[in-house]
Amino acid sequence: MLGLVLCAQFSVCAQSYEHRVIAAVIVAEAADQGTTGMRAVGEVIHARSVKLDCRPLAVVTQRNRSSGVWAFSCLNGVGPKHLVIRLQNSPEFATALRIARQVVDQPAHLGNTTRGATFFTKKSETPKWARGKRPTVVIGDHAFYRLPVP
Repeated sequence: MLGLVLCAQFSVCAQSYEHRVIAAVIVAEAADQGTTGMRAVGEVIHARSVKLDCRPLAVVTQRNRSSGVWAFSCLNGVGPKHLVIRLQNSPEFATALRIARQVVDQPAHLGNTTRGATFFTKKSETPKWARGKRPTVVIGDHAFYRLPVP
């Protein structure tokens, strides 16, 4: 069903579930940050994938062992499949899908604007994990950090 909707709207019939979930996460986390901000979130997903030696889909669908919350807060209370359904018609989804294809299939084309960042947050927030740390870069409303991935 998801593939058919995307086929009609974006002519991307061959996109995998992994591409669509990553695109939805990128839209949810950074659609208001423009292409550069969305690409930066893609870079974080890729960097975590490399550090954890796993697929990018595993990165975005990872849950905290103790709390059960998703690694990407946009999935809390929604889950991957429903996030795709909710966001697949957003104007930014086609751009996010192109970025997701790079994350999964051509990570060398992503660039490194985040300087290897593995985490990000709104620059106006300081979560516990960011206290005392300096961001590698600030892009739009997000601060990016290169920290060990648990």
